Amino acid sequence: HDDIMNVFFPVNINKKVIDYITNFIIEHYDNEEKLIKIFKVITYTYTEYRIFFLKILLGQIQNIELIKSLELIKSFKSGGSLIPLYEADKKFWKEFEELLSHDVKFLKLKLWTTQEQSSCDSSIERHRKSDFIRDF
Repeated sequence: HDDIMNVFFPVNINKKVIDYITNFIIEHYDNEEKLIKIFKVITYTYTEYRIFFLKILLGQIQNIELIKSLELIKSFKSGGSLIPLYEADKKFWKEFEELLSHDVKFLKLKLWTTQEQSSCDSSIERHRKSDFIRDF
C-alpha cells in the first residue's frame, strides 16, 4: 500500500505533484469525499504544504463548513513529550487563521481556528503537568 502511495505521491514533493494536487482541488472543491482523501495525503505526506493547498481550496470553495471535515492535523501523537507536537499544531492553526483574516466571509472559520488554538493550549498545559509529574 505504501509503495503505491509513493508512486503517486512521492515523499519528496515536486512540481508534478504540486500541480496534480492543485488541479485535483480546483476540480473537486465541492466534493467532500474527494477533498477528505486528498487532504489526508497532504496532512500526512506534505504537512508543510497544508497552508499552500488550503489557500487554493479557499479560492474555490463555496461551502466553507466543508473545511471542518478535513483532517488538517495528524491524528496520532506518540513518543516522548507531546508538547512540541501540540505547539506545531497550534502554529499551523495560527497560520491558517492569518490566511483567513483577509476576507470577512471566513469569519466563522477564523473563529474555529481560534478555538483549535485554545484546544492546543489546553493540551500543552495538560501535558506540561503530566510531564512534570512523570519526571518528578
